[in-house]
Amino acid sequence: MTAKLVLLSLLVCLHAHAAAAAEDPRTPYTAAFRALVAGEWGLAYDGLGEVRAAYPSTEYAARARQHMLRLDDLGLGHARRRVLDQSGRAETIGFGVLYGAWAGLATTVIADADDDEKTLTVGMMLGAPAALLSAAALTRGRTLTRGRASLIRLGGYFGTWQGVGLALLGDGRRSTNTQVASALAGGLVGIGAASLAGAATDPTRGEAALMNYGAIWGTWLSFAATQAMGFDDGVLGSTLAGGAAGLATMAAVAPRTDVREGRANLINLGGLAGTAMAGGVLLITQGASSRAAMAVLMAGGIGGLVVAANATKGYGSAPARRVRGGRP
Repeated sequence: MTAKLVLLSLLVCLHAHAAAAAEDPRTPYTAAFRALVAGEWGLAYDGLGEVRAAYPSTEYAARARQHMLRLDDLGLGHARRRVLDQSGRAETIGFGVLYGAWAGLATTVIADADDDEKTLTVGMMLGAPAALLSAAALTRGRTLTRGRASLIRLGGYFGTWQGVGLALLGDGRRSTNTQVASALAGGLVGIGAASLAGAATDPTRGEAALMNYGAIWGTWLSFAATQAMGFDDGVLGSTLAGGAAGLATMAAVAPRTDVREGRANLINLGGLAGTAMAGGVLLITQGASSRAAMAVLMAGGIGGLVVAANATKGYGSAPARRVRGGRP
């Protein structure tokens, strides 16, 4: 009888221990955190979700929620795959309307040698609604984040500028129709290339902002460099190549930096502030040659970019928090 009581007591203790282990959220949380560290985003996201659902009132549920929000913000969570993300659709359609108006005007200029005002107006009137309907149809049912929308706009603007520049290369005496046609073709190619790149890489708004500023600063610094070095020939070609190089460089660097859009904007503002300060120094001294002035402006802009980039490190990141007992 005594042996049976001892055995029964042992079974009760083992059952209680197993129940306590099952009710301890540390085990599933640790497994999910290890998956997170290993880069298994989907597995980690699912595990963290289970911790939140099973142990909602524990500190582990709060930690799991923070990790899940971070994964969603980086585009690595499952929430985006379960719910179609069209946060950038309105921006893309709005850009499409503006570009459609321009495309209608450009098409009319190309087709009408007389450039009649009424004909040009009709081209704009038809281009805008046609683009609205086309953009709405093409984006329906597709994932279109704000990062992709920003990249599409960049492709349209930058492609248009590159098209104009390429048309002006050489003697620069191309006809107006040729220049407009080149600008229109460049914009359409840019939009198409940006759409494909966005679908393949799914950039964040911060990455798209870096690429945009890379194109702008690459264009400006390349032009300023030609002036500072006294080049008379090849200025436009160097400027176009510099803009493309800046865009390509940021396209390669941005995905590795995890830069938020706010930080990208602040870095750009730092460059503008540095350029403005350099311009102020030139106005006060009034002794620099044109070549030296461009060099000073370049140095001010680059210096402002570097200072702003260093000053904004950690922008948008959650502050580090000490956890009791050294647990993750």
